[in-house]
Amino acid sequence: MILKLLRMIRSWQSCTIASTILILLGDSRLTEPCGDHVINEGELFDFAFVDGDKRNYGNYHERLMKHVRFGGLIVYDNMLWFGMVAVPENPQHEESMNSIREYFINFNKMHAADSSIELSLICMADGVTVCRRIA
Repeated sequence: MILKLLRMIRSWQSCTIASTILILLGDSRLTEPCGDHVINEGELFDFAFVDGDKRNYGNYHERLMKHVRFGGLIVYDNMLWFGMVAVPENPQHEESMNSIREYFINFNKMHAADSSIELSLICMADGVTVCRRIA
């Protein structure tokens, strides 16, 4: 994962639009500084990618909606949770797996009912949800 991130950063740094890209690594809740950058109230971004503590995706979403501009994207990783969100709960799985499965099902329902975003779940790898802020 770190190697992929370093390759991505090197690729961006070599392109002509590098000065317009701000990469923030840190607390996904955006309540703490991300590296040397402090997220200011009213600061807007075009894109956010979330691959953090799964049980906090709702908190991340609430906070990111204040910082992603209209038309901007919030992308969430692992939304199919090993395919478990599409099948009944399996008592043979660890409780933590079933718990996160239930959380993601509810998180997906919340997004489906949210009129402030357009939503698309991409069935690639472990599932990627793309939310486009429209209100």
